[in-house]
Amino acid sequence: MRQALEYMSDYLEDSQGDIGAIRQKLKQIDDSLKQLQEQALTDYGNQFIQRNDYCVQYSQMRLNQVHILQQMLLPLQNIHLQTEQNTVLARLYYQTAEEFDEQNTGAALLADISVLYRYFQDTVLPKSRQEFESRALLYQLLIQFEHFLQEKYDFFIQHPLNVIIQLMQRTMQPND
Repeated sequence: MRQALEYMSDYLEDSQGDIGAIRQKLKQIDDSLKQLQEQALTDYGNQFIQRNDYCVQYSQMRLNQVHILQQMLLPLQNIHLQTEQNTVLARLYYQTAEEFDEQNTGAALLADISVLYRYFQDTVLPKSRQEFESRALLYQLLIQFEHFLQEKYDFFIQHPLNVIIQLMQRTMQPND
């Protein structure tokens, strides 16, 4: 998902990116996550004493995030004007790609979204129709990206103990 976020960031920066490549990358991620979810469901079904659905829920959360990114492609591909707002939003996508990790709750990135909402509201109003349309699409992307981040935050809030247990189990496993 990091690479898809980086591609989206690059596209916002120069509008010369390849939406088809982003779409293809998201499809690959979607397919991989569906396989992960199938495996998680099988593993869950094989647990007898203490069932833990963390992996099932985690894969579903990531699938939800991929679907949000896929929905973001339509407004993204219709942005043709380079503005300061493009750059600011692109930086957020890139920062998210850099911080993308199972342990990251997304809380700090959600706080950054709040700052961006204020930034969008405080910047000078668009002077042309093209600027207005571009700003509207960027604002739509900001809202959708907030939903993307909120998915992870909500997951962490619902599974705080499971997240910690999973991390502890991974750090305790011997390296092969």
